[in-house]
Amino acid sequence: MPRKKDYHHGGVKTELINAAVKALKTQSLEAVSMRKLAAAIGVSHNAPYMHFKDKEALWLAISDAGFERLSKEINREIAMHSLWRERLVAGCKAYVRFAENNREYMLVMFRPSTPGIVRTLSPKGAEALGLLIRELTAGAASGEIENTDPEKLAVLIWLMLHGLTMAKLQIGGERGPLRQLGSEDRIGWMLDKVLAMHS
Repeated sequence: MPRKKDYHHGGVKTELINAAVKALKTQSLEAVSMRKLAAAIGVSHNAPYMHFKDKEALWLAISDAGFERLSKEINREIAMHSLWRERLVAGCKAYVRFAENNREYMLVMFRPSTPGIVRTLSPKGAEALGLLIRELTAGAASGEIENTDPEKLAVLIWLMLHGLTMAKLQIGGERGPLRQLGSEDRIGWMLDKVLAMHS
C-alpha cells in the first residue's frame, strides 16, 4: 500500500485539480468525489478539504484554470494577425478549438448551477470575454462595424460560438443539423452574418 502523502505539501492542490480533470474524461461531474480524488493521488480522505472547502471550490479553481488557458490561446492566435477581421476570426476559432480539445475544462467552466449557490462570471471568465469586447471595440473605432454596444455584441457572438461548440460536444462531431452549416470556414461565415447587422 503506498504511503499517504503529507496533505500540507504544496503540490497536493495542483494534483487534486489534475486528478479531477482526468476523472472527467470518463466520469460525470456528479460522479467525481473528493474521496475518490484523494485516493487517486494517495492522500487521506480529509486532505482535499485542507485545500478546497467543498467540491464547488474545486470546480471554481478548475474553471479559473480553464479560462486562463482559454485567454492565453485566444491572445496567441489574435497576435498572429494584423487585419481586424482576421484577428476577430482567429480569436473566435481559438475559442472553438479550445472547447473541442478541452472538453473536461468546458464541463466545469460551464457547469449547471449548484442549488443554493448563486454563481456569476468569475474574473477569469470576464477576462476571456473581455478579449472579444476589446476586438469589437477596435472594430467600431476603426469603422469596420457600426459603433454599437461592443459588450452586447460580444455576448451575442460568444453565445453563437458557445452554442456551436456545445452542440458538437453533445451531439458528437458533425452530426444532425450541424451538417447544414458546412465545415469550410464555418466560423467566418457565421461572424459575417452577425456583423452584417452591425456594419
